[in-house]
Amino acid sequence: MNKSVLNKTIEKILPEILEGVKQNREANKTAVISGTRYTLPLKGRSIDIAYYPAEKKHAPLIVAAHGGGFLFGGCALDDELWVNMTKVLDVNVASIDYRQSPDVMDEECLNDLYDSILYLIGHSQEFGFDPNHVSVFGASAGGNLAAALAIKAGMTKAFRLDNQILMYPFLDGYTDPDEKGEGSFTGLLPHVMNRLHFSPERSDDPLLSPVFASVEMLKGLPAAIVSYCEYDNLRPEAQKYCQMLKEAGVPVAEFYAEKMPHGYIENGFKDHFSDIEMNMLGEHAKDLIESGQLHSTSLRTLEFIKDNMVRP
Repeated sequence: MNKSVLNKTIEKILPEILEGVKQNREANKTAVISGTRYTLPLKGRSIDIAYYPAEKKHAPLIVAAHGGGFLFGGCALDDELWVNMTKVLDVNVASIDYRQSPDVMDEECLNDLYDSILYLIGHSQEFGFDPNHVSVFGASAGGNLAAALAIKAGMTKAFRLDNQILMYPFLDGYTDPDEKGEGSFTGLLPHVMNRLHFSPERSDDPLLSPVFASVEMLKGLPAAIVSYCEYDNLRPEAQKYCQMLKEAGVPVAEFYAEKMPHGYIENGFKDHFSDIEMNMLGEHAKDLIESGQLHSTSLRTLEFIKDNMVRP
């Protein structure tokens, strides 16, 4: 599709997408969750989080960035995943409701995640976690933010992370989505996401597209645990980033999710699925759900994370 046709098509569908974004955010506000909602008073804005305490006191903290293409998703919409993470990994989980497009773009959502971690570490006693053992987790667009946050923390030295846990991360906002090959994360949505989130002149900034980070920027970063999917056109950039981290001396553990599409772990612990979720999981969604493969692979992924995490 040439750029002129693409732009006209995006303009035509954008109102419908933004209406979906509005509905998604309303659902995030009203969702009943197993965790506890808090509002963090950050400089110049407030950020909501959903907090899931570990069973034991002073356990490590995982700060989680949900997926959704910098447009959709919210801190309260992956409740089942966060509940299972606290149980399997023996950690506290703080899911961050970072600001998204079209309200903000570029690194503003990264700054929300970064500043939320600073706040949480400064109030660790109130939340009951060990401030010396914090990791970051992200899926898809959240994986972008988790990877970028590890880079930023390495630059500023404001805090130390034990692990960066990246689920099928979106790591390259510079390359045309149509050039990324076949997979479950295709169609118009990646184009809309890129258009609303990235300033064109900044799309290859390593804090926006981590695959453009230099070796020096990656040296000394926390251990990485990376999952990528068989049926996902983002798999090559995840594999590329794993190799980049290894070349910089960063320990990397890779999980290859066979037969899985983009978005599998957010849905792997759910009992009910929306039309949007079924569309994201792709043409084999029904088979993956009914056979139990979606759930079993999601559980194996958490077990893999547990086995490979740097822990106190």
